[in-house]
Amino acid sequence: MYFGLLFHRIFLLSAGNIDNTFSIDPELGSISVSKPLDLQPQDQFHLTVKATDQGFPQRSDLCSIHISIRISEQTPPTFPSDEYLTEVSELAALGTPVVTVSASSPAAMHYGIESGNSNGTFYINPYTGLISTQKRLDFENSESYKLKVTASTSAGASSRTVVHIYVVDENDNAPVFQQGEYLGQISESAHVNSMVMGERNTPLVVQASDADRDSNSLLTYHILEPEALKVFKIDSSMGTISLISPVDFEAKAEYHFTVQVKDSGEPSLYAAEPAKVTVRVLDLNDCPPQFSTPVYEPSIIFPAVRDTEVVRVMAHDADSAVSYTISQGNLHNAFSIHPNTGIITVNNVSEFRPFYQLIVKASDGLYKDSAAIKVNVTNITASDLEFEQKVYSASVTENLKTVKTLAALKVTGCFFNEPLSYSIINPMGRFAVSQTSGVLETTGIPFDREEQDVYDVVVKVEDMRSPPRTATTQVKVFIDDVNDNSPQFLNLPFSMMISEDSEPGDVLYQATAIDRDLGENGSIMYSLEEDYDLFRIDPDVGDVSLKRPLDFEALNKYVLTVFAIDEGEPSHSTMAQLSVQVRNRTNPVFQTLLYPLKVPENVPPFTTILHVQARNPEGYRLVYNLEEENTSKDFHIDFKTGVLTFTNPLDYESETMHLLTVRATDAVTGAFSEASIEIEVEDVNDNAPVFSKPSYSVNIAEGLPINTSVIQVSASDRDSVKLKYPLERWQGY
Repeated sequence: MYFGLLFHRIFLLSAGNIDNTFSIDPELGSISVSKPLDLQPQDQFHLTVKATDQGFPQRSDLCSIHISIRISEQTPPTFPSDEYLTEVSELAALGTPVVTVSASSPAAMHYGIESGNSNGTFYINPYTGLISTQKRLDFENSESYKLKVTASTSAGASSRTVVHIYVVDENDNAPVFQQGEYLGQISESAHVNSMVMGERNTPLVVQASDADRDSNSLLTYHILEPEALKVFKIDSSMGTISLISPVDFEAKAEYHFTVQVKDSGEPSLYAAEPAKVTVRVLDLNDCPPQFSTPVYEPSIIFPAVRDTEVVRVMAHDADSAVSYTISQGNLHNAFSIHPNTGIITVNNVSEFRPFYQLIVKASDGLYKDSAAIKVNVTNITASDLEFEQKVYSASVTENLKTVKTLAALKVTGCFFNEPLSYSIINPMGRFAVSQTSGVLETTGIPFDREEQDVYDVVVKVEDMRSPPRTATTQVKVFIDDVNDNSPQFLNLPFSMMISEDSEPGDVLYQATAIDRDLGENGSIMYSLEEDYDLFRIDPDVGDVSLKRPLDFEALNKYVLTVFAIDEGEPSHSTMAQLSVQVRNRTNPVFQTLLYPLKVPENVPPFTTILHVQARNPEGYRLVYNLEEENTSKDFHIDFKTGVLTFTNPLDYESETMHLLTVRATDAVTGAFSEASIEIEVEDVNDNAPVFSKPSYSVNIAEGLPINTSVIQVSASDRDSVKLKYPLERWQGY
């Protein structure tokens, strides 16, 4: 409203302007709203306006103005707070009320969740604003929700507030072991309170996890078996296992028990299955070996037979493997002893004596024990008990892996069905005899004729009389050959040069091969894969000869593939190449067709390594060159003199052999010849060894036997040298 006056006036609101809701223009008298009216509690205002002129004396007048507030339909609802905070248990049932939001509005309104309601976990009543659960809560999946809630009127006016819902963790998850089984170890020398160790020499830790939080996930471990609790204890919070009483490998080498875990929630939950724990006791060499008897008194018959089993000595060691040696009395190495089994056998029958006293030692690397072996050599007393034959013969095929009967040995000079006992004096692990029937068999271990082709087996028989009568016989077992070896060439591959003047029938070369088998299995036949209708080979002796005159103009180089085939069933063969180069009358002639060289890799570049020379029958100048295209960067040959040098350093580690072809060409006629150069690069120790690791660490138990392996270090060297590992410095603690 406006108050137009003839004279200049000043207007002001003198009363009724609560909270300065309105303002007035002092010159125009225009009243306007200065604050939102929807925030005001009253719906009517009674204002008093005072108008004052600028005359003298000043004159003023008052005017009352009544303003009524009418609510607009566009006014949005009003929330009493910008955000709500609340909690709800993760075990809350579906439909559990969480919080009620309310807004004020003169018009009808409805509520909705605008965002933050992942998977539709919550529901809001559109009329009352009550938020409740409509899906199961899980603290482990989602710890809190931030819902943006709207209140809207039918006219489209709306307001928003934020509701923070925090899910309260409940003890709804049982602990779960990270492994179902745990394996640890501890030395029998470990002191009380020593920890059981696991992989990589770190303490063994039985671990479990719990998806809950705080006290609900605080875990406590305990051992279930009372017997195990006498030896071990477990840290209730960490899960480490330690020793509470000494252990002894010889008494018990391994312990098995179970560990259970529970959380600290209310009520406590346990793992579905306890964890299985195995603790192995590491043996300490604290027990010396001990022979079963201090003196052994075996006897063997004369004449002594090589490989005869004399006696088997045995020493018991509760915690270590035992190694046997003969330390004294073994003149001329008459006997040998197997270091692991303790079996003593006859080794050398020359200068054999009638009596030996051996001292055998058993050692576990730290402790030793000894025993005396008194070997008596006795002659067989002549009697009418004897084998039907003094010598039997039998045969067996080499490589046979099944048992084969060799002979049925019969004796005379005994009653019908009189009990007899048969034994083999030198079985060598390959032969066995039936103790009652005298049937001699192999044991199924395959023979190799090329290694040994005949075995002399001595069989003894005894009766049950007192004193017993004894007889022996010899069985010569021959090993039959099998075609299990292929022929091998002795002088191929080979390169040669022949003149074009060679005549038919001339023997150019003799190929020679051998076969380790016998008879037809070792008989070799020679043949050519391709003879070019020009060459032939004698199938029996391997002579390569001409069938007809050579034609240099047609072809001047031939590569013959020579086959050597044995006559066994099935046959075996091998092949190799013979290179034949035909030389024309006018062709240059090299000193040799093959120049083999050995050059150290550290020879300086441009050093002369070969002087190739060829003779030209025509007398013209020769030009030398290397045929291979890619050799020019590494090698150079002087085209006038034939001096060969190398331009780049040689490196054995990159390439050990270089093959070159040198050609000598007549500068006038163009006739040429070729020769091969084989350059073998010799290794020089120009690379230092490199360890696979810069440092090694290992923990060992005290009391280990001497020579016990502790750790293996490895290094590599690009040179072809054998590495040695001296211990340069030892630092003890």
